[in-house]
Amino acid sequence: MSSIAQFNTVYSMTRISIQYRVSNKMRIDGNQVRMARAALKMDVRELATKAGFDKMTVVRVEAGESVRGSTYDRLQSALEEAGVYFIPANEPIH
Repeated sequence: MSSIAQFNTVYSMTRISIQYRVSNKMRIDGNQVRMARAALKMDVRELATKAGFDKMTVVRVEAGESVRGSTYDRLQSALEEAGVYFIPANEPIH
């Protein structure tokens, strides 16, 4: 299995925990951004505003287009502030 292929998603009542590992480094991807946003019932514009981006930046990320690593970091921070909890793969869920 490739290092990119290992992921697991766990839903709870008001937050989503997303597990993902790429070469032992935590990194989210466009699919996880979309899943987390959907779990929060947040539209693209709202996430873009919270992360300090234009709406099209979120659309590009979710479509899998290449963006800077700092873009993912800001999106991850905005999602975490809204209640998403990202955990590394293989970490026990409590």
